[in-house]
Amino acid sequence: MSTQKYVVGFMFDDSMSNVALIRKQKPAWQVGLLNGIGGKIDPGELPGPALWREFKEEAGLNTAHLAWRNFCCMSGTNDDGSEFQVGFFFTIGKPHRLTSMEAEQIEVVPVHAVTGGVEKC
Repeated sequence: MSTQKYVVGFMFDDSMSNVALIRKQKPAWQVGLLNGIGGKIDPGELPGPALWREFKEEAGLNTAHLAWRNFCCMSGTNDDGSEFQVGFFFTIGKPHRLTSMEAEQIEVVPVHAVTGGVEKC
């Protein structure tokens, strides 16, 4: 069984006080939650191009010219025994220019609103 790979990107504004997130409608356990923008990496695709494609598909913006930085990678096993790997990236850009291209809505939220109450590691 092969490992399903994903990318997730977080676009911050110049002050790093606001971040673009997506309001999830699927899968069921994520409905209503905010998440970074991203998705599955297609077979043979590299993480960078996958992230650029996902941002174009979900947020209507070509971000290939931006300086994306990989800050975390996590992997694990799902309940069904399948393996996954997720690469997390961030960049500085213009999150207010993003447009929801699918049913899930893009929201630009203050960073303090999503970090409040989270224990630091």
